[in-house]
Amino acid sequence: MEFGDCMKDVLMVNEDYIMINTGSWGIVPKDIFNHRMNLIRLQEENPRYFFCEKHFELYEKNTSLVANFVGADERNIVLTDNTTHGINSCLISVPLSEGDAILVHSFIYLATLKATEKIAKQRGFKVRNVDIKLPINDEEEFVQLFEQKLENFPDIKMVIIDHISSSVPILWPVEKLMKLFKDRNIIVLIDGAHGPGQVSLNLTELDPDFYSASLHKWNFVPRSFGMLYVKEKYHEDFYNIISGARYDWKPFRKRFQYLSARDQTSLFCFEKSREFVEKVGGMDNIIKYNSSLMKAATKMLVEAWNTSYLPVPNSMMAPNMSLIKLPCMKKYPIPEEAKEILFTDYPELLFKLNEEFHINTSVFCLNGEAWIRISSQIFNSMHEYEKLRDVILTLSNE
Repeated sequence: MEFGDCMKDVLMVNEDYIMINTGSWGIVPKDIFNHRMNLIRLQEENPRYFFCEKHFELYEKNTSLVANFVGADERNIVLTDNTTHGINSCLISVPLSEGDAILVHSFIYLATLKATEKIAKQRGFKVRNVDIKLPINDEEEFVQLFEQKLENFPDIKMVIIDHISSSVPILWPVEKLMKLFKDRNIIVLIDGAHGPGQVSLNLTELDPDFYSASLHKWNFVPRSFGMLYVKEKYHEDFYNIISGARYDWKPFRKRFQYLSARDQTSLFCFEKSREFVEKVGGMDNIIKYNSSLMKAATKMLVEAWNTSYLPVPNSMMAPNMSLIKLPCMKKYPIPEEAKEILFTDYPELLFKLNEEFHINTSVFCLNGEAWIRISSQIFNSMHEYEKLRDVILTLSNE
């Protein structure tokens, strides 16, 4: 099937806007949106049947499909609200002792950092940080940053890494990092918010202790829809951060299965999303289209603006997202506070692009410089990035 503008007919896309920010919000097909609405209708019309019978049938079926998609035993998979839900559950359950340290990094997603700091304080853990600086010259140099930290701080017993970072979209060398951590018996939690759907996954082979992801970003399911992989040895004492009547039920998957009258119908759309993916040509073709479009769009924008790529090796560039340095825009100066910190928002320009030009994207300040993050999905076409190119050139000349 052909991708590009024609896909907007089957997706929930507002055609008055240029949506090149799938990495933030995801996109859902109209048929799958309608499927969820039908589930909500059934839930409201016959709640006893839905919550006491149908709910469990749908949960088990979709959990099995998610497990197959990420290459895991379904006994190790639970469905969650999102990545943050899974990470919080890991942090309250991980078998660490008071005084142990958790290693994070400077590109960590803010919600993950805040959860780690809060629960570490409650449980008496330390939080240590790897300061990742740009440019990154090669994967080995990147891995060495973590190796050096582990050597300097033997109290580190757990590490939280990304699969694909969010605001600074780099594809981490997770296989090399996993070897480093396994050799030192370090517990590994991977923030995989952007992994499934951008890259192929086999969690059984990768073998982290925990892997938490948001499937709604790249997998054509409604918001919000997450998954969590938990290695079998942790099942006995692993708990859902959202406590309910099933808090301590066994096996541990039952602790995530049912949250009383909460609407979890978004979690029951993965089966339909797999049907959609196959109908449009399969995941491999989707990944190929998205990564090819992202490379072409990034190259075009860098050359047109005479700026620069994110300074990382090609092997660490995210397939479907790119961060590009913006040209100087005197009318939209970088906030003073942004010059003193690693990373912050750039709200004035973001608002201008969205409200005046109807371009939905992400704009950040990184190391005191303005950067823009773009995403690609099967409904995007080059002319949308060309529109962004022209708007930014106009603003830079004001």
